[in-house]
Amino acid sequence: MNIRQQTGRRRSRKRPAVGGAAVYGSSQMRARERRRKRVRRQRLTAAAVLILILLVIAGIGYGIFQGSRNKEKQKLLETGISRMDSGNYEAAIQSFEEELKLAGGRIGSYEEQVLLYRAEAEYQLQDYEAALHTYEILLKEDNKKELYRKGAALCRMETGDYAGALELGIMDAEVYNRMAKEQIEQGRYDEALASIEQGLNAWNRQPIDPSAKRHLEFQQAVAYEYKSDYKKALELFEAYVQQYGADETAEREITFLKTRQGNYE
Repeated sequence: MNIRQQTGRRRSRKRPAVGGAAVYGSSQMRARERRRKRVRRQRLTAAAVLILILLVIAGIGYGIFQGSRNKEKQKLLETGISRMDSGNYEAAIQSFEEELKLAGGRIGSYEEQVLLYRAEAEYQLQDYEAALHTYEILLKEDNKKELYRKGAALCRMETGDYAGALELGIMDAEVYNRMAKEQIEQGRYDEALASIEQGLNAWNRQPIDPSAKRHLEFQQAVAYEYKSDYKKALELFEAYVQQYGADETAEREITFLKTRQGNYE
């Protein structure tokens, strides 16, 4: 056997050995990679399960917390309403404010109801500035809501801000009636009659409250009486009684005005 043949045989013996090791090594690498992937999947699954468990626990805890807070809010609301019913408006306001603190500045439909109760308590306490502030908070939430605009208009009237009340455009006839009454008390009869005329025009455009027109017509008769126009005043009071029915005040005024005109019927 020559050297070439021997060399060839040696090479032919080594190739399988080298090839087998490479295959074996590659198999080990693939196996390790599969193990790593499996471990990674297991860890990810375990992490996902842990997160899910934590979320469930957090949800349960939050639900318990919210349930407790809702009970506290409901108790404060009931306490506030009870205090209002008994006329203890300052204590009622305190209950409503404590309840609003639990909302952390958030105003939802529930908080709007609480604010309405607070505004009513402030109004009954004759703290019109505070009540107006509360109504203005509500108007920021919904400036179209009639109830909020009416409350704000009433508060502005009580503070003498008639122009501000008229800006709300919700109860103009009542605003003009209040203006006229104040002007009559101050002896400004012509101004009062002008306000009454504006009020009647406003009511014709927006006939919301029938009593507003009645009040304006009564003030109109009073203004003419104070102007010493007794004939016109009598005419207006008689028309008032014919439309709305007799009442003690109107009948007394009619009797007085008839004496002023020499009519003793």
